Amino acid sequence: MTEEKTTIPKFDDPILEFSTDSRDFVTLRDLLRACLILGATGSGKTSSSARRLAKRLLKKGLGGLILCAKPEEREHWEKLVRECNRLDDLIIFCEGSPYRFNPFHYEVTRRGKGAGATFNLVNLLMTIYQMGRTISGQGIANEGDRFWDTALKRLVGRVIDLLKLAREEVSIENMHAVITSTLSKEERDAMSTLMQENEEDAILEKLEKWGEINFYIRCLYNGTKRLIKEDGKEDYDSLLRQYHLVKNYFNREFPLLAERTRTIIIESFLGIVEPFLSGLLYDYFSQGTNIYPEWIEEGKIIILDFPIKDYLELGVYAQGIFKFLTQQALERRKFYEGDRPVFLWIDEAHFFLNSEYDQLFLTTSRSSGTCVCLITQNISNFYAAIGGRNPKPKVDSLLGLLAVKIFHNNSDPITNNFAADSIGKYFKSVGGISAGQYNNVNMNQQLHYQVDPREFTVLKTGGALNNFDAEAIMTVAGKVWSDGKNFKKVTFNQKS
Repeated sequence: MTEEKTTIPKFDDPILEFSTDSRDFVTLRDLLRACLILGATGSGKTSSSARRLAKRLLKKGLGGLILCAKPEEREHWEKLVRECNRLDDLIIFCEGSPYRFNPFHYEVTRRGKGAGATFNLVNLLMTIYQMGRTISGQGIANEGDRFWDTALKRLVGRVIDLLKLAREEVSIENMHAVITSTLSKEERDAMSTLMQENEEDAILEKLEKWGEINFYIRCLYNGTKRLIKEDGKEDYDSLLRQYHLVKNYFNREFPLLAERTRTIIIESFLGIVEPFLSGLLYDYFSQGTNIYPEWIEEGKIIILDFPIKDYLELGVYAQGIFKFLTQQALERRKFYEGDRPVFLWIDEAHFFLNSEYDQLFLTTSRSSGTCVCLITQNISNFYAAIGGRNPKPKVDSLLGLLAVKIFHNNSDPITNNFAADSIGKYFKSVGGISAGQYNNVNMNQQLHYQVDPREFTVLKTGGALNNFDAEAIMTVAGKVWSDGKNFKKVTFNQKS
């Protein structure tokens, strides 16, 4: 027997309830400030608190995006969706599905301001680049990498401008074709000689013929011809400036770089695009677009079934790209109370961490009506994922933006100390008796943890031995529970 869907919840409707007292409710308003669930492998987090929260979000009619780290994730969510009578809203994007998502095509053709802007397209490619760094264990770029990042951005920006000028599709294939067909010194000398000819028609004719065997020249030819045709039009000056920037970059600036520098920049670019030139990413992320992030705003539930355990790096790229553009789409929407909220569900969240953009997104996720749910074993996973010399400030900033925190059983001391510090300390009177003639009693005020880090190591982990009860200690920023404390020890039954 399936359960009926309910109407879109109001901000103060309860999502999780732990007693009949309204102070023991976790509301949609709370979850719109983001949620973190931590617990060691086997702590029961996925089968208890995460499962209950997921079902309540589904029952409340929210649309959502679900990323998959494990192969069984899809089946788990299909079951939840079926139990909540939401199968009509379910979309599974996987190998063998009819869906395709070309991130550059989407960015160029999407609605709204800034669509197709060169800067945004460069940023998209650099986000893919950062995913590659994270996957390879390099972490975020340090100061020594800034020069190479800036040089790579300039190259990509000029390539995109050239494709736009030539009215060629902005795609990874075409960007690759431009860069691998840029001119050698001998060809640049030949180009310089050609451009000194007096006959414009003769120059164009030779460029056209040359362009049949060289994609860069073809683009330059089409751009030159377009410039001639549009002479005198309103945007001609802008077009002319773009033409000269592109031409000067490829014919003068880029060739003047030291050979080793130029080679490193080109190889960096080729390393980014290589996974998209064949195989899974070529088939599903380079061939047009017929699935859109905005669908979750309409109540659709999109599962990205490219689990990392099966697809490894390809799974991170595929899901990370769709996640990033979904976040940007959500930030563009105007959300008001009464509109349909959405959720972004990321189990094994450290695999999908975009340290710079995720932090920015969390600062505004509430205003976009997005419940972000991050689940992982411990915060040490985040430190490892971000990498670099000092990942702690970035991780601490990220964690500070997650208002709802659910701590399950854990043996990681860093996580347990973080949990205890998040809940805070209180002054406790500690007495002592000094032996002597008068047996004096001394009382001192000392700061003690409200929840000692040790307590997180003995929380029940569910399963038959615990009557399927998994315990957690929960805190919500700004909330005082019915017992007057800022935390609550709760039990989630795995069979409930």
